Amino acid sequence: MRVRRLPLGETTSGALRGRPIKLILFLLLPALFGNVPATAEADVESDEWGSNLWSPSLIIRSGVVRQSASTSGEMRAAIGLPLRPFHARHRIHLWPMLGGDIEIMAPELSVIPGSPRFFLHAGATYTFAGDKDVTKEGEPLGFPEQLPTLATLIDGQGSFTNIELVSPIWEGGVGAAFEFEIWDRRVRLRASAEYMRERLRLTGAAYHAIDRGERSDPAELFAVRATRTEHYDAVGGGLGIEVDARRAGPIMVSVLGSVRYYRFIGDRLLQVSATGTRSMPGPPPTGMWSYELDRSAYRVHLGLRFRWQPE
Repeated sequence: MRVRRLPLGETTSGALRGRPIKLILFLLLPALFGNVPATAEADVESDEWGSNLWSPSLIIRSGVVRQSASTSGEMRAAIGLPLRPFHARHRIHLWPMLGGDIEIMAPELSVIPGSPRFFLHAGATYTFAGDKDVTKEGEPLGFPEQLPTLATLIDGQGSFTNIELVSPIWEGGVGAAFEFEIWDRRVRLRASAEYMRERLRLTGAAYHAIDRGERSDPAELFAVRATRTEHYDAVGGGLGIEVDARRAGPIMVSVLGSVRYYRFIGDRLLQVSATGTRSMPGPPPTGMWSYELDRSAYRVHLGLRFRWQPE
């Protein structure tokens, strides 16, 4: 493979969970392996690559978000005794996603070694399969309408902790791209500083029944449920590669891939508690659930860029 660095001033021419990624791949392959225009070397002086132009673009991307967290939950009677077993767990979550960005890229700066092109982007991401049961014990479906007398025969008892990554996720970043040519195709290596804001919704629920002593007496029922939503901010960096694939009139279509690392800032703990109900007179039960994000999160993207680049 021969890589030729362009001299200064010279230019050349020329999810649902799995479905979003398959759609992007379906669009990528014809673009990436399409024929390069035959006039690539003939238009050297026309700056068809747009290195000296301001370049607005639209990006469509698909990928996966990886986050991890520690979670716990419990249900207690008014006197403090546990009604349902305390449960705690550490989980890793993979969230499939589909998103888009708008970006503006500046002309190359030949006064800086490597002649980088600086860019600014902002966008939004939508996740699929956005809620997950992170802990669960028993069968917490809620009590049926017709109840047996004995508590052990009553269905729907148990507890769970559920987390949802709420769409959209907002993000933005600034960075620099370094351009060069490989096999008559324009390639860009990109490095950027990134920001992300996401929302998490924590839901906890517990259902419990106890016998009252006499077999003829109905069982006593306890239920509690709570939900809370908070936003979290993260900063990090990204690395990417982009290849100009083909032109469609004034639009240059590029194939791109990137990885990003984020580090959450501020408080990462999400807690919710509530007072529940009981079927007989007396102090109600209480429930408390927590979800604490690990400090780091990761993303992998694959997508298409549609850049305005008149000939």
